[in-house]
Amino acid sequence: MEEYTCECTTDITTFTYHTKSQHAQLLEPHSTAEELSAQWRGLVSEYSTLFITFPSDLLPALMGVAKPMLDISPTRIIAGCWESFLLHDMLWTAQYTYKSVADKFETSAPSWSWLSTSSSVSYRYARNSDATLHATLHDVEVDASKGIDDTFIWSASLSISAYMIPVILGYNLSHSSDRYIAPDIDSEGKHLRWTAEPDESYFGIYGLEKGDRLYCVWMATLREKTDFGIVLQCLDEEKSVYRRVAAVSHRLAEKLGETIAAQGKMTRFTLV
Repeated sequence: MEEYTCECTTDITTFTYHTKSQHAQLLEPHSTAEELSAQWRGLVSEYSTLFITFPSDLLPALMGVAKPMLDISPTRIIAGCWESFLLHDMLWTAQYTYKSVADKFETSAPSWSWLSTSSSVSYRYARNSDATLHATLHDVEVDASKGIDDTFIWSASLSISAYMIPVILGYNLSHSSDRYIAPDIDSEGKHLRWTAEPDESYFGIYGLEKGDRLYCVWMATLREKTDFGIVLQCLDEEKSVYRRVAAVSHRLAEKLGETIAAQGKMTRFTLV
């Protein structure tokens, strides 16, 4: 097993998951777009653990890795995500926070992108075929003023349709640090509490408090058994503009997809 080290962290870190030989094999002309996008998400997961002095350097630092992949499967990289598989690349979960809150604002990345969080991120699936999407991407409106070039774009808003349900932000009385979102009762009359995994601190960067109204969107089912959703904060109700604030999955949310599909409605909205 090959190893490589990187000094862009607070300590010297050794990575073994993505080796040079594995990456080189995927750069063969016969590699499929799906294989390359899965490799990209793996690289993103490892790359997000690195300590980058200036958040604005995150995307430029990945350009060197991305360009040979794009020669095989041309697409645009929008806010660190492959445009060809944009919904797949949005299915990330923040792991831990190690930078200051100010770092997030300096990135100017859209909330749906892994570049927007100061945490490392992970994907709970590997191949694209492991994720059954329940959302539809209609349009990508690129902010050309923040692009690096025509291929690498820093920011964009997305027009998406998906099942959406209103939820209430709360916390467990016995564990005040455990945030949860509470939808209405399910069809069996059981009160549900879904543990949400925040992209940042709820009560800091987003200014949210217990009892605030949020919205949960059913995005995908992973490996045929784990429902995955994102939690949104409404920024403009009239124009249906939202930003992402957390992720929630079936392992922490009983009857997630079933409840959202039954009680929610298919909604078209803009995600910024």
